[in-house]
Amino acid sequence: MKKIITLLCAALCANVLWAQTTFTVGNLIYTVIDFNSVKVSGCSDSATSLVIPPTVTDNNSITYNVTSIESYAFLYNNRLNSVTLPNSITYIGEFSFYWCTNLDSIVIPNSVTTIDDYAFSGCSSLRSLVISNSVTTIDESAFHGCTSLSTVTIPNSVTTIGFWAFRDVKHIIYHGTASGSPWGAWNMNGFVENEFIYNDSTKTTLIGYMGDNTNVVIPNGVITIERAFYKNTNITSVIIPNSVTTIGNNTFYSCSNLTSIIIPNSVTSIGEYTFYGSGLTSIILSDSLTSIGKNVFS
Repeated sequence: MKKIITLLCAALCANVLWAQTTFTVGNLIYTVIDFNSVKVSGCSDSATSLVIPPTVTDNNSITYNVTSIESYAFLYNNRLNSVTLPNSITYIGEFSFYWCTNLDSIVIPNSVTTIDDYAFSGCSSLRSLVISNSVTTIDESAFHGCTSLSTVTIPNSVTTIGFWAFRDVKHIIYHGTASGSPWGAWNMNGFVENEFIYNDSTKTTLIGYMGDNTNVVIPNGVITIERAFYKNTNITSVIIPNSVTTIGNNTFYSCSNLTSIIIPNSVTSIGEYTFYGSGLTSIILSDSLTSIGKNVFS
């Protein structure tokens, strides 16, 4: 009996030990989850590029599987510009990369099932995102504020998408079954060609622009423009072809550097808030206009 009690005490002490253990290897800080697993809980102040390994060995020569990114692990880390995740990761915690404003690309490996609340929110430099087919849950505001993301393809494996998960992302492509709260992307699905996003393959309704050009020439054949340049602070001038008859709501909303635009005589309608917050100092409107929405030039 004494031997059994001693073994139990030893096991309990070991259990407490690994539950509290944190150690550092290279630039990464790990926290022990159990006898087999650790989570990444942070990095050194000097780290700008991280390659997270699938396994790690501590100072006691114990090897663990790296299975998750801890919540708040890299919160407000504006030094990070590159992170490589291993195929051992199954969970990316809430706020884990929150406001990592210099992070420009990440691949979600084919092991992750859950991307928690606000995981990449505020990553305004993130331009490239690959989500693997293993992911089933993308929680609330996971990519909120990733304004540099031009287009994201969400695999059909994803069945739960949280409120505003992709708010301010320019365009997402998703044909799965998730439903519920609005996800916040500027545009959904659509037809993409030469950095322009159209409502469908007829290319008559322009709903988005993914390019980096400051001077944009809208292709001939477009009839309607809807919200396509919303909050695009990169563009400085836009040429609209004579095929366009309608400029919809919020099309150039908050385009603060837009100083020049040519509106052809073909345009008969300009929607609400179209040039709200733009950088225009003057504009010529044609006699063909029959409708101008509220707060167009506010």
